[in-house]
Amino acid sequence: MNGILKSEKKLLGVIRDELQEIRDKYGIDRRSEIQSEVEELKVNLEVIVNSEDVLVTLSQDGYIKRTSMLSFTRSGGEWLGGGVKEGDTVRHLFEVNTLDNLLLFTRKGQYFLLPVHQIPEFKWKETGTALVNVVPLPKDDAIVSVVPVKDFNVPGRSLLFFTKRGQVKRTELAEYATTRSIAITACKVADGDEVVRVLPSDNRQHVLLVTKNGMAIRFAENEVNAMGRAAGGVRGIQLKENDEVVAAELVDDEGELLVLSDLGFGKRTLLVDYPVQGRGGKGIATFEFKEGKRVRPNGTALAGAYRCKEASELVVLTASGQQHTVWTEKAPIEERKSVGRSLVPLEKGDAVIALFPLAGGGHQS
Repeated sequence: MNGILKSEKKLLGVIRDELQEIRDKYGIDRRSEIQSEVEELKVNLEVIVNSEDVLVTLSQDGYIKRTSMLSFTRSGGEWLGGGVKEGDTVRHLFEVNTLDNLLLFTRKGQYFLLPVHQIPEFKWKETGTALVNVVPLPKDDAIVSVVPVKDFNVPGRSLLFFTKRGQVKRTELAEYATTRSIAITACKVADGDEVVRVLPSDNRQHVLLVTKNGMAIRFAENEVNAMGRAAGGVRGIQLKENDEVVAAELVDDEGELLVLSDLGFGKRTLLVDYPVQGRGGKGIATFEFKEGKRVRPNGTALAGAYRCKEASELVVLTASGQQHTVWTEKAPIEERKSVGRSLVPLEKGDAVIALFPLAGGGHQS
């Protein structure tokens, strides 16, 4: 025994022999399997997230919040009490479920997938939190459209992208499903161009593009074939050098198109007055700008356009930071090539820069 204890080599040999004896007598095969890499761990979202219908708002200045329907009701159930800072306004408002997702598209052609349950919860009259606290949006980029999604695999469902330089792209919705939380390429954007709007599509309607210089073109959605997620699209309208797209709508023959100039002059035109053309043409006139020293100017460019299906209220933003609301019914119905009338009172030197539906008037994107 002393010989074994004094010799490390002999001691290790005895330990080895005893361990082998225990292994041979009591050992069993390993029941768990060791893998070098686990590809994916799938957990049913409904198991870890409580399904609840909620309201989500995103303001013009970039504040986002999720609010329970109970909080909304207890606050009086008024859309205008949505809790924004002075000078701000709710730009996007959605009635969604905590199991849904939001796709946030940027003007530089990127997108973020934001699960609704990950949006911080606030009371209806609270401001919310800055969007940059929820998704890593760069300072030199901005959100142009938000699309809520319940199911990425709905047959025939796609997204239409419209750019300032008149490009149009359609991609199947399923290509935007992701588990990543960083910015992902949604659409290839050329130098000097930017995305102006993204709309969900069923490929059954018509596209109507409106330009700064008062031109418009209407063509069938199905003229835009589906492309890959990172594709750059095809020409939707042929633009003059100093022109650009300021609005994109999906339309049929029902309703009117409201256009508004930088000086607050606007009017509505029946959609049936916009004939269906081939994609990529020059389009037709949708507004006439007054010229001459002895006439009151009605603007030098269109600031935006809106498809009217029923009476609704629009928010108009100006360069000086002013906000105005305009009822679509106040805009006269006129011919396509007409001068409109003053709808927004502007101070000298101010100009309209954007218009969009008042939150609460329906689902927006």
